[in-house]
Amino acid sequence: MTAKPNGSSLLQAGRRSGAVIIVCSVLVAGLAAPQFLRMRQPDVLHPGAGVTQTTRLSSYFPALAGGPGDTPVYILNGPEPGGCLLVLGGTHPDEPAGYLTAVVLIEHARVKRAGSS
Repeated sequence: MTAKPNGSSLLQAGRRSGAVIIVCSVLVAGLAAPQFLRMRQPDVLHPGAGVTQTTRLSSYFPALAGGPGDTPVYILNGPEPGGCLLVLGGTHPDEPAGYLTAVVLIEHARVKRAGSS
């Protein structure tokens, strides 16, 4: 006949296992934190020669001033009158196509005709 473990030895084993799991979790989090924080830095945007004015979204809606929704607005005007276009990028964080399209336009587009806003 084998001896059955008593409740206190099972409790001690459970505490040791829990402590090991916590120590391992803290170690993994500590190693991953610097890389995670580097990824959270904002991307650098280089407005191209076509950008004629830069403002903030709060200049159109003052309630956004100073908050996370107060994002940059890039305006591209051309020398001749024409139509208007609004490009919104980054609406969904898991869909990079909209964000990248807006960045490519800001960095490379040159407007020939501009409308009134």
